[in-house]
Amino acid sequence: MSNADRLFSKLFPSAEELWELGNAEMVEVTDNDGRTTVRPFFKLGEPEIIKSSYEPFVTKKTRRDLGIVASHIVEVDGIDYATRAFVPHDRLLGNAALTITSGTAWTTTIDGYPEDRSNKLFADNIQPLLQVGPPHSGSRSLSPTELLRVPETLQEARAESLAHAAQVEQLIFAMLSERYGLPMRQLPIGDSRDSNTTPGQYAYADQYGATIVGFDTKARCAPDRITLSDVPEFLSWLASTAIGGVAVGACLLKDGQLGSLVGTTSFNPNFIASNLTGTMRALASGETGQMISWVPRTAHGTDVLYGRDSLSRVEQIRELWHEHPNVHVKIVPRGTHAALLHPLAHKGRRGRIKSFVEEYYRTSGDLDTMNWRRIHGIHDEDEAGAVAA
Repeated sequence: MSNADRLFSKLFPSAEELWELGNAEMVEVTDNDGRTTVRPFFKLGEPEIIKSSYEPFVTKKTRRDLGIVASHIVEVDGIDYATRAFVPHDRLLGNAALTITSGTAWTTTIDGYPEDRSNKLFADNIQPLLQVGPPHSGSRSLSPTELLRVPETLQEARAESLAHAAQVEQLIFAMLSERYGLPMRQLPIGDSRDSNTTPGQYAYADQYGATIVGFDTKARCAPDRITLSDVPEFLSWLASTAIGGVAVGACLLKDGQLGSLVGTTSFNPNFIASNLTGTMRALASGETGQMISWVPRTAHGTDVLYGRDSLSRVEQIRELWHEHPNVHVKIVPRGTHAALLHPLAHKGRRGRIKSFVEEYYRTSGDLDTMNWRRIHGIHDEDEAGAVAA
């Protein structure tokens, strides 16, 4: 190994090295089907709400008063996370079958695009919905105090991993679910980084009293550890994603939806430092591919991949799912990574989630008798035009 390779490996550790930095206990877990994997479990402190705000949720066009939106800044082990809970009114909450859960994509907060996504899913389905942002997403302030925290943030970010993020999310989901009396049956959705952490949810849900009934993810990427030789491909990926982002922006502008992106990212120095060090190292560590093996073979879900998203390594991810017959891998051949933001991608997911919820009610939650062809297939055409290049 050359000196350059050794330096790169030190800057971008493996998943196992990140877990060790996070003081994880490695536990051998045997699934119901007899498959054994070793997974990291982190010692997390109790979550603490340090700031809250509330507002009614009223749909813009039909003026339906459906519930409240509770925004909280939650600290776990001294690190702040922005969170949001969409809670139906009591008369509607009593009929709720499940809770939709989500994190965020790389460099994004729970505002802007993720909030718009959640608004629409909550209005469509009237099911509770929880959002948890990435580490250091709780503040948008640019004050000198925030700048003084950056060295500490950089130190904390060294131990950040996708597995740690997944466990923190489950911890916060559990706290918010108890606070608002929400169902512990979860339907995770995810885009990009959030898609990568979704398989990790299966490792930690049971620990916090939750059950995952299905998932819907888009733009999973980097299933293997990134090496120095992959850097040119990564730079090319950044360029194609940027170009694709312009194309998607044009589509959003045409549809009058460009404003939905406002606030998607944050310029808080700690948020930037955490994302460009901790989260980037985690995404490059190869955790994504490993965590797919933590998903039970009986799991149901939809994983949308984009054919021109080079870091997705579509065929490799499809192969990683080959032992999961109930996971529908859908490929949008001409889409780049930025296609996850395309209006047609929104339409496709909204259709799938609505069908899932309807089928879940129809079968009283019997996953084996749900019409999965309807959920996976009927909306395939919606995303066929989600091309971002």
